[in-house]
Amino acid sequence: MDKAQISRILSRMFSLGLIDKTVDKWNLKSRLIQLSDRGRTLLDEFDREAEASLQAVVGNRSASGRRRLLEATQEITSILGTAGYTGDGKTIIRDIRQGEAGWVIHRHSTIFSRDYPKSPQPEAQLIADFANMRTSAGQRSDCMKVALRDGDIVGWVFIRAQKKKQTAELVHLCVEPTSRRIGVGTTLLQAALAGCASKVKTLLARADAQPDFPINFFEKNGFHPPRTPSSEKGLYLKAIDRP
Repeated sequence: MDKAQISRILSRMFSLGLIDKTVDKWNLKSRLIQLSDRGRTLLDEFDREAEASLQAVVGNRSASGRRRLLEATQEITSILGTAGYTGDGKTIIRDIRQGEAGWVIHRHSTIFSRDYPKSPQPEAQLIADFANMRTSAGQRSDCMKVALRDGDIVGWVFIRAQKKKQTAELVHLCVEPTSRRIGVGTTLLQAALAGCASKVKTLLARADAQPDFPINFFEKNGFHPPRTPSSEKGLYLKAIDRP
């Protein structure tokens, strides 16, 4: 979808009361978008309906029937291709592919709403970020990577290049709770840094925008606070070394 389509969709969602808009405190010209209470209620209803549909298919099957269904699914996966599957628990990092953005947005929002129920929810903002990914001179100036373990997406990172600057911002970094503390976040970050456009020299991160990752995560990965006294609190910078 192009920007015009996304704009129309967001306008329609706003008119239906499904999203809220607030001013970005870091950039007063920007607006932050999140699901409204009504939007979250509707999304919860969809989730319950999807869960009920799944249970209708597999819930009444015996243990042996569910095992055969799993084996059949694995066989289909092996026939169609095994990209991202190793079976040995290793982490594979690659670019996000067509059709995966919806899953990433859904899981990111689900994890965030569970861990931080009182914070503004990120669904609509994630949609807008995906729609506005930029390319420059045939090279992606924004970078989106996913991490896979045994064929499943377990983490993702999104780095956004800033216009007319040699700087990029770590916008989203998320790892599934079952895959944390085993190096997935660090591996994702390193791969995203390598995938940034060659003109990008500095990566900035706002610690409060990545609440799942403590300050020492950024420090261990080479980030440091700006050396100017007037710099905003919670801002960390990292120089990108090029070979």
